[in-house]
Formats: sequence, structure tokens, C-alpha cells
Amino acid sequence: MKLYDEPLLQLIFERQLVEIANRTLHHYVGGEYAVCGDTEFNFNLASYIAQRVRITDIISSHQLLSRLKRFHERGMLAYVGRPYQFFFPTEQARQAFRFARQFYLNQGVPESNGNGPISAKVGNIAALREDCLQALRERFPLVSYDQVYGLAKHKAMKEKAAA
Repeated sequence: MKLYDEPLLQLIFERQLVEIANRTLHHYVGGEYAVCGDTEFNFNLASYIAQRVRITDIISSHQLLSRLKRFHERGMLAYVGRPYQFFFPTEQARQAFRFARQFYLNQGVPESNGNGPISAKVGNIAALREDCLQALRERFPLVSYDQVYGLAKHKAMKEKAAA
């Protein structure tokens, strides 16, 4: 079955929202949680997707990897360490990260600080994460193709200017 770029980009973005909803909360010893800080490092950490198989089973894992590499070469995806750890470094994704942080803070989960974690016991963490994911999907239902393709255009212009 053929999977065109736009539906694949949407699937990648939906998976990134799942990762953001899960990784914006840090788990500490004793079953306590805290919201990660609003830094570029934490955005990258909360956003990356490490398992291609969770994106789609419409195309093979090998075909998906080659498409991801092509997206990366065009500047549409960023890698975190290895080619199979990737994310959209768009403003929309950053807004989703900030939205998830604020969602958890509004639910009473404390924010960890730079001097060590400030954490607290959280009731039903699975339900809280699911609520956050639902809120993310409502707020960000579609990937911003303009931003994703804009990354590719920006990279092409930089390469052209450097030549």
C-alpha cells in the first residue's frame, strides 16, 4: 500500500504528541513525579520518537526508515543521537510541549528545578497522561505542514547560500 508524505508526516506528529504527553513528566524514586523544565534539552528529550514500529504498519520498517532518512536529509526531521531517534523541531511541536507542561502544572504536579527534583505523589498517572494526550490532540489536531516544509526550504536556502 502507498503511504504519501502528508499522511506519514501526520502519523509521525501524532506519535510525537504521545511522546510529549508521556515524557514531559519525570518519574522519580518512590513513585513521585515532576514536570520537566522548559528548556531546549527537555523539549528534545520529551519529543523524540525512538521506535519506528509504533508510527505505522502500513509500510515496512525498512521503507519507513528510508522515508525518515529522506525527511531528515530535506531538513524536515531532526535526529537525537541516532537516525532512529527523531522529531519535528517545529514551533508547533514546541507549543505542544509547553502546553503539556502547563497542563500538568495546572493539575498540581510540581516543576522540577535546576537544583534537584521537587516531586510529589500523583494519583492516577495513567489517566492524567491520557487526559493530557487528549487535550494535545484537541489543541493540535494536524501537523503544520507549512512549518515542516518550511524547515526543508530553510535548509535548502542555507545550503544554496553556502555554495
